[in-house]
Parts: sequence; C-alpha cells; structure tokens
Amino acid sequence: MSVGGIFYLSTINGCSFENVLKLFRGKPITGKVNEKLDDGFAEVVKDFNKTDMKQIWDDWQHVKEYTKEELEEIFKVVGFKVKKCFYRNLYPNFIKNTVLKLFPHLADEIIIIGGK
Repeated sequence: MSVGGIFYLSTINGCSFENVLKLFRGKPITGKVNEKLDDGFAEVVKDFNKTDMKQIWDDWQHVKEYTKEELEEIFKVVGFKVKKCFYRNLYPNFIKNTVLKLFPHLADEIIIIGGK
C-alpha cells in the first residue's frame, strides 16, 4: 500500500455477546471441522489453497476470531498507524443493547481503520 493509503477492516468480534452466550451454554463458537470437504465449498478452496493438502480453513472459514487488541497489535506490527478502532453492533435488541452499554467489547463486529 502506498503512503497515504487507508485500510479498512471489518471482522467478527471473537468476544461477541453471541459467542459468550454460546460458551455459557456449552456450545462451540466455531464451525465443525469435517473429514470431508463440503462439495459446495470445494471449488472456492482452490483459489486460496494451492497445496492440494487439506487445510483447517478449507471448510471452516474462521480459523481464529480476533479481539480488538489483537487487531490493533497486528496493524502496528505490519506498519500501519491505527487511525480508528471501534466496536459495532449489527443485530441490536433491548437486552443486548443494555449489556453493550456496560460491556462494549461484546459487540458483534470490530472495525479498524489504519493508514500508511
């Protein structure tokens, strides 16, 4: 990216309210890893897995969900200046909105904007 460029990243929040509720209920927060790759996804995988070896991300989509602090650190390590980083609630409802006022880090999404 050239000097003066801006990078905007929107990603799932690994610490979201929904994930916390799933964990409290004893449920996984990531998809199931299957031995056989889903047929509908097999063609898509060819674009980013050139090894012909099964990789965990082939059918999982999310290998890791990051926290806000991790994203800020990654941006800085690769040479971006973090201009803005914040949480965004995509699916508001009364209970969730109330909880997010006390614990904003439980929002659905993290937005980070960096520049060179």
